[in-house]
Amino acid sequence: MKPEKKFYPQLNVIKAIASFSVTAVHFRNRVETNIPESVINNKVTLFFSTNYALFIFAVPLFLLATGFLSVHKSISKKHFLNVFKIYSLYLFMAFLSHGLMIFTNTRDPMSLIQMIKRALSFSLISGWYIELYIALALIIPFLNVLIKNLSKKELQLLIGVLLFSVSIPAFINDNPDFSILYLPNYWKIIYPVVYYFIGAYICLYHEEISIKNHTLIFMYVTSIVYIIQLLYRYASPYTKIVEGYYPSIINVILASSFFLILFKNIKKSHYIFDIISKYTLSTYIMAYPIDKILYPRFMNIFTPTKNLILVSPFIVIVSFFATLISGIILNNLFNYFWRHIERFIKNPLF
Repeated sequence: MKPEKKFYPQLNVIKAIASFSVTAVHFRNRVETNIPESVINNKVTLFFSTNYALFIFAVPLFLLATGFLSVHKSISKKHFLNVFKIYSLYLFMAFLSHGLMIFTNTRDPMSLIQMIKRALSFSLISGWYIELYIALALIIPFLNVLIKNLSKKELQLLIGVLLFSVSIPAFINDNPDFSILYLPNYWKIIYPVVYYFIGAYICLYHEEISIKNHTLIFMYVTSIVYIIQLLYRYASPYTKIVEGYYPSIINVILASSFFLILFKNIKKSHYIFDIISKYTLSTYIMAYPIDKILYPRFMNIFTPTKNLILVSPFIVIVSFFATLISGIILNNLFNYFWRHIERFIKNPLF
């Protein structure tokens, strides 16, 4: 294990793509079920199946990047204070974005007690990933102790065991094509750790990974095509998540192959990717409230709802930049207050 820090510009590109993919995959969530069943046809179903398959790797990419970037983190006061800062950032942005939704008549007001309770339970805005990330961040130093004491072959074996106990059962059990089968899958909830270990492995041994580009591209394209046809065949009429979602081996292959394609072939980043990458967490937090504010307005402008498909690139791009800009503003505002709090703690008035 090499403890020295090294900058990998590819990671900024990967994180930026993951950030955009969050907004892009939300298009299906916000629009599809608002289209009347009577007007859903094969083309509409194919569009939403493709949208899901192309962008569902957003969260897996974040988790792989976390494993890659965090594998050398150790047990320290600084690390746990940073986790607390992330939690504080979420609460700060949750309260302000809640107020923004009330201001734009997107949400009804609620009592202070109810607002605090929902914020703490990560339901004031869609905070499930932040809840996931905070818990993962807390155990990362201890996962790294395990990784540090495993040989390359032992780490490969650990990842293999996790894939067979988490990812393959998730794919088999949720897939209608395998309805007669069922594999033990009690631990599928630990899928973030699976992605973390894979990302950590890539960081430690990427120079020894000999998978060719054409093989990675084949894995990536095959995964996308498989997911598209699966969702398309089992739509009724709306598409359903039937490939096993994030824990599924098909999404592990999809995200990991894409990650490696970019990592092996990109040698430098661009300042736009660098900016997006810097604010991925705050952009993710703002994705839900911005969706809630913008999509009802899009639906009023582009009627009937089916027309939103025709302007989907415009909607996704506008939504993403609104999310990014609001995330940057609130993140910098939070950091301003955080710096003053730190200064006050170090130099109290009394």
